[in-house]
Amino acid sequence: MTLEMESITIYLFTNCEILTIDENDSIAEAMAIYNDKILAVGSDLTVITEINQFIEDMASKKLERFEIKPIKLDRAWLVPGFVEADLKSNTIIYKKKQLNIAMVNIQGSLEKGKFANFVVLEKNPMSVPSEDLGNIKILATWRRGKAIYLP
Repeated sequence: MTLEMESITIYLFTNCEILTIDENDSIAEAMAIYNDKILAVGSDLTVITEINQFIEDMASKKLERFEIKPIKLDRAWLVPGFVEADLKSNTIIYKKKQLNIAMVNIQGSLEKGKFANFVVLEKNPMSVPSEDLGNIKILATWRRGKAIYLP
C-alpha cells in the first residue's frame, strides 16, 4: 500500500500593484498565498525567496508535491477586502479611513500571515474621486485564499 503525498498549491500574483495598507502604506509588486493566508508580499525577488524557503521547510516534513500557480494581472491593483460578508461583484466602496480597526490583526491589510481576503481592481481606488469608486471594474474577489468571483 502506498500513501499519496499531500499536494501544496501556492498562488503567485505578479505583474500587479498591491496596495498593502500596512503601517507604511507600501505598494508591493508580488504576493503569494497558501491555504487561506498570505505567505509573502513584496518585490518579486522577496516573494520568490520566501516561497523557496517555505517549500524547503515543507519538504523536510516529507510533503513532496508542490504546485505554484502563477496569476499575471496585467498591472491590476490588489486591495484588501473585508469579504466575510457577501460582496456584490459590481459594487465596491473602499477608502482607507473606512477600515474596521477591530479586524486589522487578521485582515484589512495585505501582509504575511493575514487572511488572503482581497479584490483585484482595474484602478487604484485611492486615486479615484469618491463619486467614481462605483465605476471601478472588479476583476476578481478572493476570500481566504479562494477565488469567489471571477468574471
